[in-house]
Amino acid sequence: MKNHVRSILVVTALLVSTTGINAQTITLVSGNGPIGTRDPNTVFSIDNGVTFTNAFIPTPNGLYSSIPGANWISVQADGNGPSNTTNIYRTSFTLAVGFTGPSLSITILADDQAVVFLNGHFVGAQPFPTSLPNYNNPPSVFSTSNAAQFLTGQNVLEIRCFNQSEAFPTNPTGIDFSAVVVPEPSAFILTGTGLAGLFLTYRRRRKA
Repeated sequence: MKNHVRSILVVTALLVSTTGINAQTITLVSGNGPIGTRDPNTVFSIDNGVTFTNAFIPTPNGLYSSIPGANWISVQADGNGPSNTTNIYRTSFTLAVGFTGPSLSITILADDQAVVFLNGHFVGAQPFPTSLPNYNNPPSVFSTSNAAQFLTGQNVLEIRCFNQSEAFPTNPTGIDFSAVVVPEPSAFILTGTGLAGLFLTYRRRRKA
């Protein structure tokens, strides 16, 4: 029986220890595609969310910095957009049934200012820039590990970008972001816990 108990403990330890190994990272970036095309994974709205269409990937503004692995996207092919307007960008990711303890981290540049939401929950907001070219640099980093903000199935990451100008009807605007989602699979923890409970039950019975 001692060998049986040792086997249970070994299997339990292995299953619990594999939890971190089996975590799956989901990466989301702006500008999926070559310059001059549209981003198939990110949509935008300039009418407060009534209609959405795929974001443009314009030639980068020479005044902007950029995030490695991502491209700037905008609401027009030339990288401009309506002044004094909040443009809404959305992308999504899927969490499978059985995942728990997810976290999200997003690194973002925006012209002029970005506010980030996950499934309608506030995640973070940039301060409004006070000097030209009216975008925040270095990039802002926002994160959340609040499980209540994540959903099984489709999750929507929304970025509201305010574009301000008192002089022109349109002016440069857009966002550049990279986000990482790390959901932890719960099945391994549950299995390991169950085996540990089985061992404790066996031990109590043996002592009795």
